[in-house]
Amino acid sequence: MSISKSYFPGIDVIKGCLILQVVLTHSLGGNNFSFLMYSYHMPLFLSISGFLIKQDRLRKLSFGDLVRKYLYRLIIPWIIAFLFYNTIVYFDDIINFRFDIIAVLKAIVYPYYHLWFIPALLFMIFCLWVIERNGIKPKYVLAFALCITLSWFGYFSWEDQRLMESNWLYVWIGDKRNFIYFFFFFLSYYLKNYGQHLLRRINKKLLWFLIPAFTFLLVLSTYMGSMAIRPYYYTLCYMLFNLSIIYFSLSYLINIKFKSSIFQFSNNYSMVIYLYHYIILEEIIRSMDPYFGESLLRSGLIFLVTCLILLPLIKLLSGIRFIDLYVFGNTKRMAEKKDKAHETFGLMEPARSNE
Repeated sequence: MSISKSYFPGIDVIKGCLILQVVLTHSLGGNNFSFLMYSYHMPLFLSISGFLIKQDRLRKLSFGDLVRKYLYRLIIPWIIAFLFYNTIVYFDDIINFRFDIIAVLKAIVYPYYHLWFIPALLFMIFCLWVIERNGIKPKYVLAFALCITLSWFGYFSWEDQRLMESNWLYVWIGDKRNFIYFFFFFLSYYLKNYGQHLLRRINKKLLWFLIPAFTFLLVLSTYMGSMAIRPYYYTLCYMLFNLSIIYFSLSYLINIKFKSSIFQFSNNYSMVIYLYHYIILEEIIRSMDPYFGESLLRSGLIFLVTCLILLPLIKLLSGIRFIDLYVFGNTKRMAEKKDKAHETFGLMEPARSNE
């Protein structure tokens, strides 16, 4: 497999499918199906994000360039979503002019429900930039990141979080997912830029067997063994499960030529779907609760209705330039304007990229 090229046809489909899985997962109650979905969709999403970052471009960026690169794409849309959700959550405090600096700081370091992902992604990109700019050995970074992930899933996640919160450092380092998922983000970046030989050695036929096997073992790991050994057994199964999916995606799925308008649209507006699906989903859950019990049928209906409302609404609002740029983070219009200027001077070089 050649991974020196800039465009991978299967990545758009993977990302589009994953963002819809996020909506589906949030529609589910607590069951083995939702447990499995939660187990892999964010590690894989971050893994794909790390894979898409171009090493040569990253090394050339100053800190200012790095901020400007993601200002419209991620930072401004996230700030708008952050203000939107927190205005709803703290509406009574706002209209009554009650201000609590501690509550504000906690809202930033522990963003509302699903809003953790964008700050986590930005944090990981910044760490990657620091690593590349300072020439830190990638294998040491990978080993350190792996230790953090294993420590969390093998120990800290099983501890009583109320007791852990008595430690001020543990509390104020913020959302722990910023750190525990960095391994998956960096792993794909490492494989693309330093470990291509490892991807070429993967037996894809073997992965067809390993993924179902690790899926079964992962579900089983939550029930088997004494509490003394269960965290270690679960961690082993969790890591093998995710590594097999990531390797399978990077060695096989990213090169599949498959077109789907729904997945392509979901990929193009994945951040918007992620940021705003939950407000619609919550209202649908609230309206369905009196009539439906906890069932897969209920979850399926919630997912379907959410998509039927959200996707056409995004399509409609994307026609408004201000919303498309600042709320949706769609920088294509800015890029098109620049491309026209470049074309005028004969500087335009069309290139296709997933980035």
